[in-house]
Amino acid sequence: MAEMIAVVGAVASITQLIALGSKVLTRVNDFRSDRDQVPKSFRCLQIDIGVLLQALEHTKTAIGAGHVSGATRDALQPAIDGCRLQIAALDAILAKTLPKSGESWGKFKRNMKAISSLNQAGKVNNIRDELYRSITVLTHHNTAALLVVAGRGHGTSLSSLPCYTLERSPSFYPEQYSVEGLFHNPLFVVAMKQQNYFTHQYYLMFSQTPRHWKRVNITATFKNVRDTSALMQVSTPDNSDATFKELPDAVSKALSTALARIQLFGSVTRVSLPLVEDEGGTIVHESPHIEFTEDHEEAAMSKEADILHNIKLMGCHKFSESEVQVVSRMSSHYFVVRVDGQEYLERRMPFARAGGDGKNGICTFIDDLKLFNSLRGCHGVQQLAGVVLDDAGLHLKSYIYEAPMFLHLSHVFYIANLRSETISWPVRELWATQIAQAVANVHSKGFKIGRLNRLGVGLRADGSASLVRLETSARYLQYDGYGEIPPELRGIEAGKEQCLNDRTDIFQLGMMLWLLADHKGNLTGSKCSRYACTSIPRYKCTAAHSNPTELPPTMDRSVPAYFSSIISRCRSPNPRARPTAGEIVAEILSSQGQHIEAVPQDTLELLHSYREVRATQSSTVHCSECGQWCPDTHYHCYACKIGDFDLCSHCKEVQGIHCYVPEHKLVKRVSKFGGYAQVSS
Repeated sequence: MAEMIAVVGAVASITQLIALGSKVLTRVNDFRSDRDQVPKSFRCLQIDIGVLLQALEHTKTAIGAGHVSGATRDALQPAIDGCRLQIAALDAILAKTLPKSGESWGKFKRNMKAISSLNQAGKVNNIRDELYRSITVLTHHNTAALLVVAGRGHGTSLSSLPCYTLERSPSFYPEQYSVEGLFHNPLFVVAMKQQNYFTHQYYLMFSQTPRHWKRVNITATFKNVRDTSALMQVSTPDNSDATFKELPDAVSKALSTALARIQLFGSVTRVSLPLVEDEGGTIVHESPHIEFTEDHEEAAMSKEADILHNIKLMGCHKFSESEVQVVSRMSSHYFVVRVDGQEYLERRMPFARAGGDGKNGICTFIDDLKLFNSLRGCHGVQQLAGVVLDDAGLHLKSYIYEAPMFLHLSHVFYIANLRSETISWPVRELWATQIAQAVANVHSKGFKIGRLNRLGVGLRADGSASLVRLETSARYLQYDGYGEIPPELRGIEAGKEQCLNDRTDIFQLGMMLWLLADHKGNLTGSKCSRYACTSIPRYKCTAAHSNPTELPPTMDRSVPAYFSSIISRCRSPNPRARPTAGEIVAEILSSQGQHIEAVPQDTLELLHSYREVRATQSSTVHCSECGQWCPDTHYHCYACKIGDFDLCSHCKEVQGIHCYVPEHKLVKRVSKFGGYAQVSS
């Protein structure tokens, strides 16, 4: 009897919810005729609510027919309750925003209502995000239930599933149904700062759905945490953008759980979280109440009204974030994404205050966007595809641009060396010519590149090399030790921005040419060995060759002497002695030897095989000791080298190498599902 009463109550509750949802849907349908006056978030409500009502109808039918156990019914209740709250909130918004059914409005009043609806668009988007979660839960349950019923011979057609409608909905994202996908962890770290030993500030991107993410500024205070070695020593500003930042698993899970419970703002949300360690060793939120508000200081520094105006002036193509599917993450701000079947690189909007240099990170982000836009049609530079706005069109989320068809150049050499294969010198010389020509093209338009490193070059479908990153600010040249920063900029804090010019680009180009000549993805591991240095571990070496101006001779005997001379002149301590990019191109083309005009077919086939290898590995980690790529297992320190210290298995397990601080615990990680999974400490 008790079970029957519970079933009747559940069916009645869902029936009431369907009635309320139908009322809201009717009001939306009445107003959708004026599409041009209604924000996109409102226009999508018709499909969203329709899908939800179908899911609820199927759930109600399954419960009433006895196909749902009491335990499953109880498990579904939070999703149903969540639907009720969001539909009620939506009904209240519509009551204030949309005209009542049959109401006749004059043009002036209708326009004023449409304007007010723009102010509600952000709230509607948040409601839609919550509804997506409930639809996902109900659809998964209904799919499983109907499969069971069909298996019992009841003849139920799977075409009646709400997922068939869902797949035609703009709110359907196939990637969210992957059990093992990038979004097993919805939290992406941009920067981390220590206010004191127990209080940290985290600048995060939190994915509410696979295609909707928000910026969050969290102040986390740790209390009663027994083992602090992996938690307390983090300091990674956002301008160290070559890094793939991650929080320790315990902290990441605690923050993700807390953020899933609150409604985030469209601009930036500020959250205060006291975290404690429970009896089982899990980091949890100390209080059920979460303090959060809009980060007004960050929002003011973002100057989003000016940004949207600049985008309008630039004439950029605009994408909505619902159109952008994330494929993989490359570093703190960079992602590989897909729009309408085409892959792009996405650079996401940073925070204004997350940089270690104290400069406004959004200003430099917009400067780089303007440069990309100004270089449309510039040969040798990946082309800007457009900007990404939130679905309401109120906030800039990112910009996307042409992705290299194959790989970043450094990954080509990582994989080739791992497989003991060699890219022929004529091909590498061709790439050198194309890179130098691209730099010359940028300089000819009166621009500087700013930072030019191993991650700044990629290969197109025909195998040609092109520039894939434009980061023009000196804030990206803060961290030295790799021989990348020109000597005239070393040790300078104030005024470094004004010192960047075409000659500082050429110094960095010299490093790119050396890596091509030496068949390497990076300089790490080569510095000490070339100078017979016996320092162990090598990453602690402080000799002059550890941060070189002049680079060691290349080991490849096929590299001609003229090319080594170019590298030497590019790396000259005297900026005026460095050649221009145009002079480098001319010297390469006038040199003796075999020159090719295109990458040969056998090399293209090799690059295709490398792309397949890279597609199976999310890891971009290389060992801080030997420089080898770590496609699988590696050991990571969250504190050393601004959170970017890693060791390969050989250096850690065989050589016994540790990070800078013996007390730090290294986390053993494996590359998995577009990110990293912690194995042990």
